[in-house]
Amino acid sequence: MAVQGTRLRVMNMSSETVCKAKAIVESHLADAHFAEPQPEARIKECEATLGLEFPPSYREFLLAFGCGSFGPTEFYGILQTDPRYPSGVPDAVWLTSEERKNGLPHEFIIVAATGDGGEYVIDTSQRDETGECPVMEFWQPVPRGRDNPRHVADSFGDFLLERVAFALRCIEGSAGE
Repeated sequence: MAVQGTRLRVMNMSSETVCKAKAIVESHLADAHFAEPQPEARIKECEATLGLEFPPSYREFLLAFGCGSFGPTEFYGILQTDPRYPSGVPDAVWLTSEERKNGLPHEFIIVAATGDGGEYVIDTSQRDETGECPVMEFWQPVPRGRDNPRHVADSFGDFLLERVAFALRCIEGSAGE
């Protein structure tokens, strides 16, 4: 029973980080440019396309936002509702599928760009007891090794909140200029 209680507490923490990020975004809508929330059925289609299950906090993000940007920070997700048509960035399913052709490990989901050639990926091979997966900084075609990939967040929810907070500092810093 203690394990189940721990799992619920950790899941709530992950959910809490997504909720905090969402609250920041909603309080600065002029700086938010998101596609549209995605229905559960579409999320399941995308999981099937990639052959893996999204972690809970990423699923929450997709249900709330789909994909898009806040200030200078872009988050990849699900862009459109019809998978028959070619897509592009910020469509995580399309980009991940394309990058697999160039050697991206199957267990990775690309969720953002680093801004200098790397990618932030969810590593689905490292699930914790709640189903959450870490976000890593990954560089192609650099061989995997000690610093590739590099851990940046314990979950997508943590990554999202940190990046939204960073974007907010950028927005507020430029507001006085």
